[in-house]
Amino acid sequence: MRTLSYRDYLDRVKGAWAGKCAGGIIGAKSENNKGLLSYTFDTVFPEVIPPNDDFDLQILYMAEVLLKRGFNFTARDLADVFAAKNQCWANEYRVAIRNIECGIYPPASGLFDNDFFKHSNGCPIRSELWALVCPGDPELATALAEMDGILDHGRESVWVEQFNAALESMAFFAHDLPSLLVGALEWVPKEAKVAEVCRLMLSLRERGVSWQEARAELICRHGSCDASYSVVNAGIVILSLLWGEGDFNDTMLLAVNCGYDTDCSAATAGAILGIICGYEALDPKWKERVGETFVVGTVDAALPEHTLSALSAHTLDLAASLVRDGLTDFEFSDLPEGYLCPIPVYEGTLELEVDYPEGPVLRHDRPTPIRLTLYNNRALPLRASVALELSDQLVATDLPRTLRLRPYREAELSLSLSARDGAPPPIENVARLHLADGDRAYIFRIGVIGEVPYRVHGPFFDLYDTRLFKEDPHEGRMPKDLFSMFGGYADIHRPYLTDDLPTEEGETFYGAGDAVPIEEAVTYRGPCCVYVERSFRTLREEPVSLMVGTNAPFRLYLNGKQVAKGDDYVCYTPLNRMIDLTLPMGENRLVCKLLRADGPFRLSLFFSHRTHRDGGVTVDLRPL
Repeated sequence: MRTLSYRDYLDRVKGAWAGKCAGGIIGAKSENNKGLLSYTFDTVFPEVIPPNDDFDLQILYMAEVLLKRGFNFTARDLADVFAAKNQCWANEYRVAIRNIECGIYPPASGLFDNDFFKHSNGCPIRSELWALVCPGDPELATALAEMDGILDHGRESVWVEQFNAALESMAFFAHDLPSLLVGALEWVPKEAKVAEVCRLMLSLRERGVSWQEARAELICRHGSCDASYSVVNAGIVILSLLWGEGDFNDTMLLAVNCGYDTDCSAATAGAILGIICGYEALDPKWKERVGETFVVGTVDAALPEHTLSALSAHTLDLAASLVRDGLTDFEFSDLPEGYLCPIPVYEGTLELEVDYPEGPVLRHDRPTPIRLTLYNNRALPLRASVALELSDQLVATDLPRTLRLRPYREAELSLSLSARDGAPPPIENVARLHLADGDRAYIFRIGVIGEVPYRVHGPFFDLYDTRLFKEDPHEGRMPKDLFSMFGGYADIHRPYLTDDLPTEEGETFYGAGDAVPIEEAVTYRGPCCVYVERSFRTLREEPVSLMVGTNAPFRLYLNGKQVAKGDDYVCYTPLNRMIDLTLPMGENRLVCKLLRADGPFRLSLFFSHRTHRDGGVTVDLRPL
């Protein structure tokens, strides 16, 4: 069994939190700049210390889950707190919050409608909490990190969080950086890209190349237009550790000067060195700039005292509870006499995992199959009555009326959800599974997102470039050039329909979530133009923001008025345009005129309230 002096532990924990804060502070000015930078200690600090979601979300988990429940929590509990109190409304957080509010929980909450950001950096930056409470126990640290990561990410990002957690957990007892990196590889799959990146950086360091050359090789092989891509940022963390050679100043500046998600990579590198060095051994000039008090500003949560010392003491309490309850193979050698751990004793949890074989989508034409796995992670048997609560718009298959589950066993159930009478499903649908076991009651939300009906008008295309010629330049003869024979034309400026607004009924197709699956409705091959129409009803006047993702020229109309446009072919992201609108109460019609030159149509539409704090991130848009 590994042992550690509680004073040594506290020093290393405080060093980790100080390093985490330091990295978040110095990387704030350059975050998402993908260039090669040249900051020094004298230029890298901002004038005002900003709040940082990397750090704040861990404070949220600690304040709202761990200190209140101990380790009697599930991924669903983390998800509920994340959705209710995370005020950083960006990228994968935005998607996960929307999914959770609709009753779609991990792991589906991190995957559904999250293709662009599911491998971004939002969960690897939350690894410290899980590692610090599990010193020398990478197995438990990575299990907790996975429970967290699947909330808003897919496997590559989750593997990076697990890699970080394993590395940080082992750093309490092993301090050689190359050996630590190799050891952390044991806790991620061999096919994980973070493993490939780690092996690459170790090889380049052994060959003696410069850090600039190593960075160039990393970007060439693993770079992305997404500055928050977790794999490239993991490579930057590893690079800064290896080329920094244990020097805190050099390591932190390397992490920032490599660019990309600078506050995140510097914070992770700083936390790792903080564990290895301990707070007392950190460079005094860094401790002076970071200070003892930290700032929280992206979550609606607070600890009684926002100091690094108080945070480290809470972390000690959590680690001590794992020791007390026999959940980790570790102990403190000299806890103060009379110390009483204030963390609730571990009793186990009842956990529901929901699998959607065809996605968490309520279809207009067939039932949605759902598989339920109930885990009884307790020493007590479960003898419960079972009931399923449904809205008037839903129909479900029957579940068993009673359920018996022995300790530490699991049971599988299945059901299907349908929209009543085949009506077009509303956007949000939540069923509630009730289990009553004596005086204990459990309620699990099971959500699906209803399909949205769209109409497509077109495709429209030209046989020649109408911007250059008023009439067919080939005059009915064989075209003189190969492009005219095998190419095609479409022009966003040409009104293929009167006033650019459809007046006739188009072909109906369905989609769910942000992405509009135009390719499923348009089988024409080649350049063309389509008009995609969505009609909906709002129950009140709604001031909203609309995020539009496209990869081609487009025009967007709301109730006949143009509200957005683009004339270029661009890299698709869900965030290409942000438009503030006010939706009138009643019926609304949204029309997007969109071009395709080559490759598939890409269009996504995401409505949100303008102020997340005032009302969540979804808007009530009911299909007509």
